[in-house]
Amino acid sequence: MSHSLVTQERGPAQSPWLHVALLCVLVAVGFSQVYDNSYQMDDVYRVRDNAELRKVHPVSRFFSDPQTMATLPRLTVYRPLLPLSLSINRWLGGHSVRSYHVGNVLLHALLVCILYGFLSALLTQYNASLAQHAHWIALTAAGLFALHPVAGIPVNYICARDLLMMAISFFGACWLWVLSGSSTGRRQIVQRVAAACLLIVALLAKKNAVVAPLMLTALAWTVGAKSIRDKATWIHALVAASIVSAYLLFVRYGLDISESYQFVTQKFSSYEYALTQFRVYALHYLPNLFWTAPIRQAPYIDWAQSPLEPAVLAGMAIVLASLFLAWRWRRSKPLISFCILAWWIMMLPTSSIVPAHAAVVHYRALPSLPFAALLASVAIWSLLPHRVAALTSVALVLVLGCATWQANKTWRTEETLFAHSIKHGGAAMAHHNYATSLMSFDSKGAEKHLGIALERSPNYILAHVNLGLVNINQGKIKDGIAHLNHAVSIDPSIQQTRDWQKIGLNRVDKKL
Repeated sequence: MSHSLVTQERGPAQSPWLHVALLCVLVAVGFSQVYDNSYQMDDVYRVRDNAELRKVHPVSRFFSDPQTMATLPRLTVYRPLLPLSLSINRWLGGHSVRSYHVGNVLLHALLVCILYGFLSALLTQYNASLAQHAHWIALTAAGLFALHPVAGIPVNYICARDLLMMAISFFGACWLWVLSGSSTGRRQIVQRVAAACLLIVALLAKKNAVVAPLMLTALAWTVGAKSIRDKATWIHALVAASIVSAYLLFVRYGLDISESYQFVTQKFSSYEYALTQFRVYALHYLPNLFWTAPIRQAPYIDWAQSPLEPAVLAGMAIVLASLFLAWRWRRSKPLISFCILAWWIMMLPTSSIVPAHAAVVHYRALPSLPFAALLASVAIWSLLPHRVAALTSVALVLVLGCATWQANKTWRTEETLFAHSIKHGGAAMAHHNYATSLMSFDSKGAEKHLGIALERSPNYILAHVNLGLVNINQGKIKDGIAHLNHAVSIDPSIQQTRDWQKIGLNRVDKKL
């Protein structure tokens, strides 16, 4: 397959600007009912109750003090663009949930347009057989991404805009890297410098962008038709690696900020986490591409103990088989090879061997989703007659649009969000959060789901605290005090738990 640069004439129907306008309309319609959805989970600590968002100036404090990130110490990771963007959002639109959702919808629309440009350039620059329909293929892929329920989670989950901003900057950098391959002289230098700057911006939004050196290597090795021994391939990757390394060293030693204790859990080893990720790929991330109804927050999954478990073996087979195909097809089908490699590369920061607190989070697949969408779009436009391909593309986008429309409704309140999670299999956090949404009017239901949360996670401090408060309100004083005391004993260093213990004891005094 030829990788030569292909130029083509575009008629009005293929105008990229019309495609961009259409994608913006899709996003606007697909997410038109999210604006009154409530704050959820970490939104409470990072957005709703975060006093640091009341003013934008001085901007420097967001880059030097991670405490601006949230009101809870365990959530104060270094992602300065998140609180900065939220403070600007509040300054422009006020402190209403609607304002923040508007901001996330706009960011999502920008991401979709950036992806359209990146994928169009990728197809036009490196694939002669597909270049004639590059913009249609990119339009289909961007449309599938735009309305996929996985991509819709950060639109509804306000503080997940850090992932949106990272993806915007990261894929913007990828777009410039691709364009610079056919440029020369000053133009090429400007494009590559701009790409480097965007990489820094992506890192400031979220550290998933640390995979940039691997992405550049995969890009050159597949669609770029470069040898792995090619000096230019390594130079570009080393430049990206230098930027990533300098950034990480600056944060760790220049700012003296370490995030490992917030991100990494000691509960499970890297080996157990890696085995569990194979199971997650087989049972969650890959099935979610095709069957979107079970996509949810806090999904329940058993941690893997052995590599011989059927779901673990299935996940291993999927990963190894896909990597083998990527290697076999790197010359005959380089675009497919690149998409496979890019999918796994973008999953590496959170779904490899570093044991994050949550084994599975469905929107972690968002940075990989564009490459699955591109694979589907290439298949549609390569295997079907063009009119059938266009109709198929429209049908798939509409199906995903309906799925996203329904998924958006589940974010209306905490009760609807976690009722949906429990329906499809929720973890301890799902049962806990559902219980807290019931506490004011259904103490029996709250007690039931807090009990399930503790069955699944016996040392869940918040579940013990809230079950203690529910028991006290029900008149079960002895049980309530026992749960509050046990919550404190799990980690005596947490002042917030002691505060809730005092509140519970005060309630006991009033009842007596």
